[in-house]
Amino acid sequence: MMHLQKLPHLPWLKLETSAEPNTATSQVEPPSLGSTIGALLIATFLGLILLGVILHQAYRYARNFRNDPSWLKGLVALTV
Repeated sequence: MMHLQKLPHLPWLKLETSAEPNTATSQVEPPSLGSTIGALLIATFLGLILLGVILHQAYRYARNFRNDPSWLKGLVALTV
């Protein structure tokens, strides 16, 4: 078992030990959302742009290759 002194420095993790040496309770504080909400917003926008590109490619495939076998069309639909 790892000793409490050997734990890496994690400022958001507070360990409180009880009277017994082998039991420890941990209380985890979530990070502040002020510094993470912008990254989440940018990632959402990029994800939506990539989803639009994928849907556009699937639409172009369906319009341009109408004579492809059904199993291939199903594979493309499953991939999207």
